[in-house]
Parts: sequence; structure tokens; C-alpha cells
Amino acid sequence: NITNKKLVVRGRLREIKQKGTISEYNDRFSELCSQAGEIADTEALSYYLYGLNDQIAQLVRSRGPTTLLEAMREAITLDVNNGPRTI
Repeated sequence: NITNKKLVVRGRLREIKQKGTISEYNDRFSELCSQAGEIADTEALSYYLYGLNDQIAQLVRSRGPTTLLEAMREAITLDVNNGPRTI
């Protein structure tokens, strides 16, 4: 059963946006996921991509990740390949 706290955390997952580096976003997103209780990977993946910078999200989507971990790895790879950036 989902507690009220977990519902609040899921709301934050839907609303989180990348404001710093991708690594920082990944850390914040992972922390919220750990507090959200059981969450489907497809749901988490959708929230993650929605919160990423639009350009990075588009590039990550084009790679076709099927899990949250794959998407996070792709985003980091893209960030490293394009040099440091703060978005």
C-alpha cells in the first residue's frame, strides 16, 4: 500500500527538472526513486526523460533505452562526449 509520503515523493519525481549537471540530476532522481517505494521502471523512465534538458532528452530517447538505468547511462555518456555543461 502506498503511503501519503510515497505519493508526495512520486509527485516530486514527476516534477523534478534538470537544473545542474546530468550527474547531479541523476543523483537527485535516484534519491527520490529510493523514497518512492515500488515504482515501475517504465514509469520512472518516463519521469526521468521528462525532467531532462530537452536536447539531452531527445538524444537519449533516440538511443531507445528501455530502463531507467540505461537512460541515465546514455545521458551521462552524452554529457561526457559533449564536454562539461550546466543546463
